[in-house]
Amino acid sequence: MRYCHLFLMMLLPFLAPGQHNFTLKLSAADLKGDSLIIGAPLVKMGFEDFYDFEMENVTDIKLLGWMPFSSYYLKLSGEDVFKGKVAAPLPVALIYLNPDVLPRITDVFFLEPGDHALQLPKLEHKQKIEVSSPVNREYRQLRDFLKPVYTKADNPFQVDSLINFPLKKKLLTEYIRQHPDSYPAFWEVINDYSLYQGEGMNFDILNEFSDDFKKNRLYRLLKTKIDIEKSTGEGNAFPEVGLGTDLTLGNGFFSRHRITLIDYWSTTCGPCISSMPKLLGIYDSYKEKGLHIVAVANDKTAAAKERAGKLLLKNHIPWDNHFDDGEEFKTKLNASGYPLYFLVDQKGKILYRGSDLERVGEIIAETIN
Repeated sequence: MRYCHLFLMMLLPFLAPGQHNFTLKLSAADLKGDSLIIGAPLVKMGFEDFYDFEMENVTDIKLLGWMPFSSYYLKLSGEDVFKGKVAAPLPVALIYLNPDVLPRITDVFFLEPGDHALQLPKLEHKQKIEVSSPVNREYRQLRDFLKPVYTKADNPFQVDSLINFPLKKKLLTEYIRQHPDSYPAFWEVINDYSLYQGEGMNFDILNEFSDDFKKNRLYRLLKTKIDIEKSTGEGNAFPEVGLGTDLTLGNGFFSRHRITLIDYWSTTCGPCISSMPKLLGIYDSYKEKGLHIVAVANDKTAAAKERAGKLLLKNHIPWDNHFDDGEEFKTKLNASGYPLYFLVDQKGKILYRGSDLERVGEIIAETIN
């Protein structure tokens, strides 16, 4: 019943929020007659619904089925005015795609209610977008505040490297205490959480936001995700998860094995595929002592499922693979990235949740030996 309650709670933040008008006056003479995409430059699986906005009289890429989050084609005449609606300040970038040149993606800027002017005399990769608005000014302030924990990438097609995560958490907590209604700081939390799948996160940082800020849709959506993740972390009971008509992961299944390793993966995940031999080595070492492995793939199309079968065969994987067609695994466990491993004991208790295969091997050895 606890998981049904959490699942129902997860639906509440998806109710349509209040939308506010924005206008973008875009000057881009060098791109006259060309097109740009406006949208988030990178969205991790499971976070698509955070990136929601509307634009008028432009092509909606999400409706075309090419992207699972809001993004739009902007046809340029040199001097253009684009209108739309957004519920709350949202990080986006301008993306230029041309088969004759490398993709160009501007630095992130915030889409927020109000009238804004953007100047693009010439579009370069990682070009800074100077928008004179309250949230964008604060975003630049926050980036300066966090500079000590990043090393700037030499290659413009690489992202800056986070070199001190513990210090970043400390600095970000300090910043939120001083700015408890900060959207840039909130999106920084979302970015860290989505990139690192919650590992090493201090979820108490959310308590630093003001009571008014906690009422917004984005905050409630993130809080619900974190609550589900906490309820399916180490020491908690694994929820009953159905994988079609083939299998139900639950107490009846786990009771048959001393320890069960669940491998959540996808054919689009390079680390998942490259770790298969190591996973097979762990299985060979402990299968006679009660280790059972089951794979859950997040592939949806027939072609992707066929590729999954070929990869498993190529790597001599002997355990069963199932597909999360109904996305029950993804939803009930807030599975938002790969690889994601769960170790579950005979009583259905979660011994480990994370992406560290070294640690998986250590816990299996400690538990079985």
